[in-house]
Amino acid sequence: MNERSAESAEVLVIGGGISGLALALAAARQGLRVTVLEADDFGGGATANSLRIVHGGLRYLQTLNVRRARRSIRARRDLMKLAPDVIRPIECRIPLSTWGVRSRVPLTIACLLADALGWDKNAGLAENDRLPGSNVWTPVSLYPDSVSTEKTPAIGWWDAVLSQPHRLIATLVRQCDSLGVSLVNHARVTELVVDTDNRVSGARYQRIGESSSTLLRCRVVVDVAGHGGRLFRRRIGSLRPVCDWVGAANFLLDEQTSGSCAIGLRVRERNGANDGAEKLGKKRDFFFVPTPSGVLAGTTYTHVEPDSEINAVLTLAYEQLLDEISRARADRAISTSDVRHFFWGLLPAASRGAGSASSRLLSRDIVIDGTKEFGLAGYIRVQGVKLTTAFELASRVVPLLQQYHSKDDSDEPVGLPELATTTVAETPAVLSLDTPSAVKLTLESMESDDVRDLVRHCVHHEYALTLEDLLQRRLGLLPFDYPGEPLRRRLAEHMARLLSWDDSRTTQELRHAESVQTEDPLNSFALAASSAKGVGL
Repeated sequence: MNERSAESAEVLVIGGGISGLALALAAARQGLRVTVLEADDFGGGATANSLRIVHGGLRYLQTLNVRRARRSIRARRDLMKLAPDVIRPIECRIPLSTWGVRSRVPLTIACLLADALGWDKNAGLAENDRLPGSNVWTPVSLYPDSVSTEKTPAIGWWDAVLSQPHRLIATLVRQCDSLGVSLVNHARVTELVVDTDNRVSGARYQRIGESSSTLLRCRVVVDVAGHGGRLFRRRIGSLRPVCDWVGAANFLLDEQTSGSCAIGLRVRERNGANDGAEKLGKKRDFFFVPTPSGVLAGTTYTHVEPDSEINAVLTLAYEQLLDEISRARADRAISTSDVRHFFWGLLPAASRGAGSASSRLLSRDIVIDGTKEFGLAGYIRVQGVKLTTAFELASRVVPLLQQYHSKDDSDEPVGLPELATTTVAETPAVLSLDTPSAVKLTLESMESDDVRDLVRHCVHHEYALTLEDLLQRRLGLLPFDYPGEPLRRRLAEHMARLLSWDDSRTTQELRHAESVQTEDPLNSFALAASSAKGVGL
C-alpha cells in the first residue's frame, strides 16, 4: 500500500462521535491545533441510534447516587442551552406499583428530591425551554389512543428529548470547522505510530475509496474511538481493553399517537440460560417516545462478544426487543409489520466477572493517561458513557493536553483548509424545520440553485461526503421520510459536481442510499450494520 506525505497536528482525536467532537471543540478553544479522524460519519454510531431522551438523573436516585443525579441535571441544562432548536422538554410518566421502590411514597420522595437538586435546572434557558416540576401523582392513560378510558395511577417528571440528533452533531461540526479544526470523516485509522522510546507520535489512516494511506504526525493522540478502535489497538500489546460492550437496540414503530408524553412500561427481560433455554430476568422500563415520524420504543441490551458476527448480533437484538416490547404493551400486539425501523448502537459496559450472564452499563466516564497505565507517552484513552456528559468529559481531558501546546503560531492548520471558515456557517432555513416530512416537502419545492446551495453548505461546512451522509445525518430524511427518485437524483448530481464523482460513483451512491431504506424492517439491518461497520465486529 502506498503512503502519502505526512500531515501534522498538535492533538489527534480518533473518533468523531459527540464525545470526540466536544473534546476537539474544547481543545481548539484553548488554542490547540486539532485534527479529528472518524472511520464512518460524524455522529453515526450510538448518538444517531439512541432513544433520544436526555435524562436528568432521576433514575440514579433509586440507588441514592445524589452526586451523579446532580451531574446529570447540570449536563442536561447545558445541552439544552447549546442546542435549543433540537432539544425540547418532554414529560415522562411511569405507572405506580402497589409496593416497593416503584410505589407512590418512594417515587414521590425521589421526584421531590430531584426537584430540590435541580434548583438551577432552568438557569439560562428561554421561557419555552424551561422544565416544570414533577407531577408526583396523577391518573394517566397509558395508551391514549386506545378505546379504553381507564386511567392508571402514575408519577410524572420532566426531562428533555433530542428531536434531531443529526442537527446537534452538525452544530458541533460547524463550530469545530469555524475554529480551524481539521475534520476528516470516512477515514479509518489502521495503526498508531509508536517511536522507539514508547511514545505515540501519530497515526496512519485510509480514506474511503482510496488505496493509499496517510501518515499524520502529532504530539498527542486522544483515542475516543470506542469499540471501533479495537483493530488498531490490537497492534500494540500493552493497550488492554478498558471495558466490555453491549448493543443497544430501539424500534421506530409505525404508529401515530395523540399523546405527548414518554411512557415507561415495566417488563421482565428475557435472558438466555447456559443450557440454551430462555428465562425471565429482572424487570426493566421500556419507554415509548412520541415523534412526528412514529413512536420510538426501547431500549434492550445484548452483550457483544469479541469478534461477534454482526448479523447474528443484530438478529438477536431485534428478536429480543420485539419480544420485550410486545409483552410491555397491553393495549395491542406488536409484530414485525409495526416496526418501521430498527436502530442499533454500541454502549460501554463494566467488565463481566467470571460466570456472569449479563453486562452492566458503565456508570462513569473513563480517562486514562497512557504513560501511567500503558507505558505509552503521548496517548490518552477516553471513553464517554452518556451523550449528556460529553462536554463535562471534554473539560476533564483538555487540561491534560496543555503540555502538548506549541507556542509557535506560525504553523498552518492541517487537513482540509479549503473547507475551514472564520465564523460559524449559518444554517440554511430548511435544515431548521421540525420534521423530516417538512424538510422533504420544502426540498421538492425549492429551485435548483437553492438546492445546489444547500448541498454545498452540507458538503463544505458539515462534511457530507456520501449521499447517505446527506440524506441521513444532514437532512434527517433516512429512515423517516425517504425522498422520491427525482429528488434523490437532484441531490446526488449536485454532490457529484462538488466532489468530482464520475457516473459510476453517482450510480453507486444512489443504489446504496436505496438499499438502506426499505419497508421491510428486518432489512433495516443494512443501516444498523452500516453503523456497526466501524466497530470491528
